[in-house]
Amino acid sequence: LAIAGFPGALAPRPWGWSAGRSVGGAAALRRWLDTLAWACGCTTLRLDGGDEMTGTPLSNFNRGRATIEALNALGIDAAAVGNHEFDWTVDTLRARIVEARYPFLSANVTDTVGATPPWVEPFTIVSRGAVKVAIIGLTTTETPTATRPDNVRDLRFGDLAAAVRRVLPQARAAADFVVVLAHEGAACDSAACAGPIIDVARQLDSGSVDLIVAGHRHRIFTTRVNGIPIVQAGASGNTIAVADFVRVGGARVEVRTRLETPYVDAARPDEELARLFARRESRNDSIT
Repeated sequence: LAIAGFPGALAPRPWGWSAGRSVGGAAALRRWLDTLAWACGCTTLRLDGGDEMTGTPLSNFNRGRATIEALNALGIDAAAVGNHEFDWTVDTLRARIVEARYPFLSANVTDTVGATPPWVEPFTIVSRGAVKVAIIGLTTTETPTATRPDNVRDLRFGDLAAAVRRVLPQARAAADFVVVLAHEGAACDSAACAGPIIDVARQLDSGSVDLIVAGHRHRIFTTRVNGIPIVQAGASGNTIAVADFVRVGGARVEVRTRLETPYVDAARPDEELARLFARRESRNDSIT
């Protein structure tokens, strides 16, 4: 189960396509994620595609603390590092990472000498019972121009496919499945999908990873490229990407992807989270 491009969207909102119905918000998303996991009755991972914190007063006024609090409550298992994670400097990002109960991942972020910074992990292993899943993170190479350049002057954002290939042998050896969690994506029309994450899939060996969870582009799609299923949620909590790993005929696994719209009126929002962010919003409203 995955979201992407959350940017502090802690409160629900209607969209032009939602016919006036409110969508998303932390309280509704928690209930939706819990319900989807319960309906599956299976091992479940919850992933975030990056760009978590910058975007709304409710998050901006406390430099993303409220969003980290929300994603902790949603039970996120891992997050990709997005370009907007750097909007408040690396020091602020590191402070938020300490507060998060999940790792921030990027295999293509390095310092000026090519080393992985100590505050980020190229990949992580999540264990659920007898199942181990390796999650490899990626960050868009557009980051130096898609955040404040001074904030990332000591960092490099390398080739995405090369970064996956570099860590893939170690990740594959340690896990039953490998998922690429990318803060990079694509756009699709009736003819085809195009974008950096499509190029990444084409540069990997067919079937070398089991799933790519994309983001950054604020579009929704599911597709398959070079034998690799790709799913991309939208933005601001308006879509939940779902990928089911289904055993077919014994050992073979089929990956089935779909997209869910988390309408607020379709699941009772979590009352505890709703009260928490109502109090935060009230404090923000009192600022003059």
